[in-house]
Amino acid sequence: MSERENLTEEEKKIYEGVLDAYIFAFPLVMTVVYSRFKTNTVRPTEEQAPFNQFAHYRNLWDENHSGGSNMDTVYSMASLDLKKDALIFHKPETNRFFTTVITDAHGICIAIIGSGGLGGHKAGDYLIAGPDFKGETPEKMMRIDIPTNYASANIRTQIYNQDDLPNVHAIQDGVYLKPLQYNGKDYEQPEGSYFPEYEYNYMTVLKSVPIEEFFSIYNRFSVDNPPREEDREYAKEFRTYHIGAGDEFRISDFSKALSLKLQKIPERVGELLENYGKLREIPVRNGWGFMPFDAAKSGTDYYARAYSIHWGPGCNPAEASVYASTSTDSEGRSLSGAYKYVIHFEKNALPPIREDGYWSISVYTNDNLLYLIKNEIGRYKLGTADEMHFNEDGSLDIFLQHERPAEERIDRWLPIGEGDFRLSLRVYLPEKSVIEGTWKPPFVTRVDDMEAKER
Repeated sequence: MSERENLTEEEKKIYEGVLDAYIFAFPLVMTVVYSRFKTNTVRPTEEQAPFNQFAHYRNLWDENHSGGSNMDTVYSMASLDLKKDALIFHKPETNRFFTTVITDAHGICIAIIGSGGLGGHKAGDYLIAGPDFKGETPEKMMRIDIPTNYASANIRTQIYNQDDLPNVHAIQDGVYLKPLQYNGKDYEQPEGSYFPEYEYNYMTVLKSVPIEEFFSIYNRFSVDNPPREEDREYAKEFRTYHIGAGDEFRISDFSKALSLKLQKIPERVGELLENYGKLREIPVRNGWGFMPFDAAKSGTDYYARAYSIHWGPGCNPAEASVYASTSTDSEGRSLSGAYKYVIHFEKNALPPIREDGYWSISVYTNDNLLYLIKNEIGRYKLGTADEMHFNEDGSLDIFLQHERPAEERIDRWLPIGEGDFRLSLRVYLPEKSVIEGTWKPPFVTRVDDMEAKER
């Protein structure tokens, strides 16, 4: 039986309206939930830091980390509160891919600082100003206006290998935030606060937040983080259900049958976001499914906007990075460690990248946890940063198998474990051809298929 079959036509309309409101409100509520966890500390750690301070990861992840760990970059993250004052963001000089993505409270990318964006490799100071800021911008300081008082800054710093960590740390140590009132003055970062109730998994917690509490968060925080200009007319529609700045959404205002259905919306939306790629048409090229290219700049596509932030703020726009994944071979069969595979790049057909760009292919367990796969050589990815021997004709083969290959292939061996696996392709600063689809990643081909063709 459909979950709406026992509702009246009017109640079905209300249900759909509240569902739309939930998806619309999701990015702001996720920003709040994310910020509560990420700032839930007295002093900065690798994962958490008080508002307007950076938490810097200081190590590469390993096979003990789930979630499709990125071995190309080391992350730094800050939750911003711009209500009291604008912030000065200092970017040090860099010599590698380094991007700072600034997003507003609704998950929309406002600016990119660094590689492919403002300032490039040069050191510089940037003024990040919220909607209430009325002051002057200091001379020679570029101003970035944010339409909400909550925002996020997410840094990705390229790392080449474990031995490269000291160089990454030097860059991280040169990054800082401070209030504009301390421009040209010494500033000591204040201590934060710790609340036990905010120690949760921010990526899954919203499924368990009652819908009444969800909209209470939205109504409260939309006062200082109003809908974007292009969203305001749409947001007015939800006032009918008492969803909006300063209002109070009460589940008791609805019939018992409708209330029961409304209370299931958080779980339903969670499932919708997890299955985004199955429910929405996404670009699939030679078996590789690409993340939505407009995720960080989704306009008024509120479903895409919610999807882009459901892991947390800081999604890169396509011009900064493109991600694709596959769990099937060229014949549509699941990738399995029981077989051997080859990814063959023709001559001059590697992922096309702009200056400072690079690419990599990583391997993970094919489940919801996406663990790196432990292997004898400690290799989890191959790409631009790795020295690989090309074939005589200029092409490149990457070999995917569980058993150790012949010695002359070790430099191009990507260990896959014994079970089913998934591959992720990451292209940083891609050429337009990657986004537009005139360049396509090669199929993942099973070796026995290739041998059969050769025979």
